[in-house]
Amino acid sequence: LGEVIDFLDVFWGRYHWPAFNVADSAITIGVTLLFIEMWRTERNNSEKNSATANKEKES
Repeated sequence: LGEVIDFLDVFWGRYHWPAFNVADSAITIGVTLLFIEMWRTERNNSEKNSATANKEKES
């Protein structure tokens, strides 16, 4: 007990990759993907709204 088990500490030959926490990395990736999805959805909605507004002006 008392050991941290979700840290990765990778060694490749003489190279040492910095240790990182798997749980924190997963949270960061998830939040980043959420922001990207929200941005894409907002962009698509604004494009649809402007297309609808242009069609209404033409009528």
